[in-house]
Order: sequence, then C-alpha cells, then structure tokens
Amino acid sequence: MSSPSSPSAARGLCRPWLGGLLALVAALLLVRPAAATTVEAVDFDALVRQSDLTALVEVVAVRSAWVGANETRRIATFVRVRPVEVLKGELPGETELDFTGGTVGADTLRVTGVPQFAVGQREVLFIQGNGRMVCPLVGFWHGRVAVRKSTADGTDRMFLHDGRPLKDVSLLGRSSDRENVAAGVAAGGGMGVREFLDAVRARAAAQEKEAGR
Repeated sequence: MSSPSSPSAARGLCRPWLGGLLALVAALLLVRPAAATTVEAVDFDALVRQSDLTALVEVVAVRSAWVGANETRRIATFVRVRPVEVLKGELPGETELDFTGGTVGADTLRVTGVPQFAVGQREVLFIQGNGRMVCPLVGFWHGRVAVRKSTADGTDRMFLHDGRPLKDVSLLGRSSDRENVAAGVAAGGGMGVREFLDAVRARAAAQEKEAGR
C-alpha cells in the first residue's frame, strides 16, 4: 500500500500526537490516494529561532519499523545521526530522529514533505520536537540543508532540499523555480560549508542576545 500525506498544513501536522487523531491520520495515509501537503515556508531567521537544536550531522543508520500500539500504531523511519558540529542547543552524541513514514515489508506510509535520508550524507538539520512530531525538522524539508559536492569545482557546498545550490541564506524558505533546478546544480556556486555554519551560529547568538539571555 502506498499513500502520501494528509492535506493538513505543516503546522497542523507538526503538533504533538493526539491519540485517536493519530490513528485516523495514519489510516488515511495508508489507504487513500495521493493528496497534497501544504508546507508553510520558513525563512532563515525562523529556522534558527524555532529549532531546539541545530547541527551539522552525518547520517550513520536508517531503519523503518512499526511502532506504537492500537490507536498510536504507525510506520516510522529512524534516522541515526552523529554530530559533526553543533550550532545551537546540545547534542552530546549519536541520536535517532523519528520521522513518520517509511516501508516495512509490503506496507508503505509516505507523508509528502518529510525528507528521506541515506547513510553517509552530511546535513545541517534544524531540529524541533523529536519524537513528538510527524517530522522533527522545522518546516519539514525547509529544515534540512545538505552538504554535497559541487559539480563545478568538486568542493563541499550547501544545497537546498530540491537540489538548488544555496547561494545565500535569504533563499531559505523561498519556493523553488523547478525549471532552473538542474541548471543551478550544474552551475554549482552554493555557499561554502564554513560560511553557512558561521551564519547559523551568528544568527543564533543574535537571537539569544535579543531575548536577553
């Protein structure tokens, strides 16, 4: 069986589980045909502000399983990550992130907007509510910025969820111009990893200062 997402907006999906409501949502996801998920755009400032934890991580394992019982039963994919550099919050060691959706045997549960990961990838993740949300990233896919090799010069650069190079933090949260995605990837030119990490750290520090912490 395959089905994607509930038509609920991302804010609705990313709320704590509510017993019977989760059971209804899970059932709809498993048996209904494809439906669009509305994901609210989240800009750079909001990504940093709303995250409990922001870090550059390496994916070390990915597994899917049925979890919960009765009305809370669902398929979840657990992405184990190793911290490379923590930019906000604390991540002392490897941890598993709980994403709703995945494939177990013949059963598939897909939620549009929930990203998928592969072992060995390096990502900057803006994490929020792990274990309590359908997707533990701020703004679903907006909360994932990938480190990939640029085809232009072979150096590590920052890329958005749709493959566009992240040329500036102001691009975070903007809609993609999909006609230009392939051209953008070929051209390379995304921000360098250190440049992006420093920008995240600086914004987090500025926000803490504004809050009077």
